[in-house]
Amino acid sequence: MSRSLSMFSCALAIACGVDGGAATGDDPSATTSADSSTSEGGDASSSGVGESTAADSTGAAANPYDCVESDFMVVAPLAGPGYDPEAGLVEPQAQYVVSTTVALPRPEASELFGQLVGAAATEAAQSDGFVAASFAVEPHCGFNRTLTVWRDEASMMAFVLGPAHAQAIAQAPQAVSTGQVTHFTIDAAQMPIEWDAALAELADVTPFVY
Repeated sequence: MSRSLSMFSCALAIACGVDGGAATGDDPSATTSADSSTSEGGDASSSGVGESTAADSTGAAANPYDCVESDFMVVAPLAGPGYDPEAGLVEPQAQYVVSTTVALPRPEASELFGQLVGAAATEAAQSDGFVAASFAVEPHCGFNRTLTVWRDEASMMAFVLGPAHAQAIAQAPQAVSTGQVTHFTIDAAQMPIEWDAALAELADVTPFVY
């Protein structure tokens, strides 16, 4: 196993050990569209850093996307078979496709969520065209986030249509309540892609809701 792939495997183990697991590849509850700024569901915006507003004055739960995260945590920095954090890109090319997701696991389904994303993560790591992944969590607001890099859109879609990801999509309504997904293209000079860029891409994406 290459050093960069070993680092990715370690990152995956860390990510999947946080509150039942971080989402991976594309979010198991998400569908990927050809438009890099669309998804399914209601209207909301991405969360940032600051104080929380988890409920209104009556005690009713607020829109989860109104929660402002006070401790955004990158649990696994970007790494994978095509990107080594120390050595950089392996076999560089002009452009890459980046997929980013956010999902809100159902509290009662953390074990199922972890199983689904673990299987999808393993499949992603073994997929042709997979470059690297990073995982983040929002411990206060409850969101799990992924950022994955692919050599091209065809490689990304082959993973999305693969068996583990398809199984995750089928069971998503039981595992998560809402989320967002999008993908976009970057130049090699933008690697390693930063989380701020991923958050910006999701800011205007309509969430899906189960």
